[in-house]
Amino acid sequence: MRVKTLMLLVLCVTSSTVNSYNILGVLQSASKSHYIIGHAIMKALAQDGHHVTVLTPFIEKHPIPNYEEVYLERSVSDGLKEVRSGNYVNYNNLHFWDLAKATYDVSTNWTRSAIRSENFQNFLLQNRHFDVVIVEVFVGDALLSLGQYYNAPVIGFSTTVPSKWTSDLVGLSPFASHVPNILCGFSDKMNFWQRVYNSLSYWYEDIATELYYRPKQQKFMEAIWWNRTDVPTFNEVLQNVPLVFVNSHVTYATPQPLAPNLIEIGGIHVNETAISLNEDVQTFLNGAKDGAIFFSLGSNIKLSKIPSRQKAIIANAFAEFPKMKILIKNEGHFPIPSHNSSDMVLVRDWFNQQEILAHPNLKLFCTHGGLLSTIETVYYGKPAVGIPVLYDQYLNMALAESKGYAVTVSYEQLDEQNLKSSIRSALKNPSYARTAKLLSEQFHGQLNTPMKTVIHWVKHVAKYKGASQLRSTGIDMPFYIYYNLDCYAFLIFICTSAIFIAYKLIKTAFRALSHQASIKIKTS
Repeated sequence: MRVKTLMLLVLCVTSSTVNSYNILGVLQSASKSHYIIGHAIMKALAQDGHHVTVLTPFIEKHPIPNYEEVYLERSVSDGLKEVRSGNYVNYNNLHFWDLAKATYDVSTNWTRSAIRSENFQNFLLQNRHFDVVIVEVFVGDALLSLGQYYNAPVIGFSTTVPSKWTSDLVGLSPFASHVPNILCGFSDKMNFWQRVYNSLSYWYEDIATELYYRPKQQKFMEAIWWNRTDVPTFNEVLQNVPLVFVNSHVTYATPQPLAPNLIEIGGIHVNETAISLNEDVQTFLNGAKDGAIFFSLGSNIKLSKIPSRQKAIIANAFAEFPKMKILIKNEGHFPIPSHNSSDMVLVRDWFNQQEILAHPNLKLFCTHGGLLSTIETVYYGKPAVGIPVLYDQYLNMALAESKGYAVTVSYEQLDEQNLKSSIRSALKNPSYARTAKLLSEQFHGQLNTPMKTVIHWVKHVAKYKGASQLRSTGIDMPFYIYYNLDCYAFLIFICTSAIFIAYKLIKTAFRALSHQASIKIKTS
């Protein structure tokens, strides 16, 4: 009996060793919302029995088995100060060319800070082996070269829906006719002028990427490979990413053609197991017999920093619903004139947002429209009022309104009448709650959970050293072949030549006939 038990134990250990991999995760972004997605991926892999090493500016409070962290200290000193001190309302209502440059500059700073971190440089000098390298794709392509640095396949992950940055890696160009650029803020139902603007934004990114962004990333890559002689070219790095995860799902994002190696994992960060609310918050919501409204502008947009006029608009927006309780995320006191009783308003600088949305007495979510908040809104089936301020928030809320579970009031159009009307519509029109519930059911009806999808594909890439069967040849094509421009040019040339030759023949024939006619006239 003891022999059998010992053999079984050895078999289990051997099986675990064979099926577990060493995985490196590079989470360079100095933004908590970006980190949440990357951490969810790496934590899922650690829980599956793999040993993960994570380069990150954020350190978990409690240790996680199989989870090793390498602290990017420069990302904290450089990047986090910028994030925490910035008033992101100033990025409101930018055109795509300004927003693209701002995105390139911020993400370039994050990449620079990560690479210049002493812990990062020391880590590169260690003789480490990894079976897979997972890198965030947020305009920081130099870090994708770590796959070849460690002679391991590299997987990209994006905290956003599919974008130019992810599409370029899998050889699938976005369709500007119905796939809105993340920088534009349109829904997938665009009119003619919106399609023109959307097309221009994609063309601008094509040019700006080559002339402005990639030369900087090339220098960063050289800084990573400073002690190596086998430095790959930047194009070789970009053409050797076998798989990319994107934070999307059709219930809240644009339905669009996807390459087989562009895998949707939207909702990976959502807690599948309930986390208890703080006792005071639980009591507050349990007592909301007429329902509750939750107002939050996320982690980067601070309600305390917006102008007094907008604060007053928000404070007065709930007057029509004096019996509904209000939860507000704010750094300090935030009085609501129509709810002057302390048991009707709860203000905190941080809430467990998912657990609030999961509470049955929560009837409306007033949100900035960040992607994680949008996903959680759909996941828990709540109607929403969106106040987008910058970046992809406009896109997220445009799609939410188009799908029918939200009403949008953009920050630049925010006034008391618009906000009150939006809250009234979302609460009193049952179609919003009905649609939100339907989308939630559709989201939960996926064949696999995002976590299981991630684990499956990471193990697949590790086992087969890539995913060559999913790779499109479009990645290797120059743009004029990819878009068939040479074929179109040839066909235009043939058609033009045929028309020209026909014209010359007809012209010559007419001249000959005219000449014969004139001879006959002279003869007669």
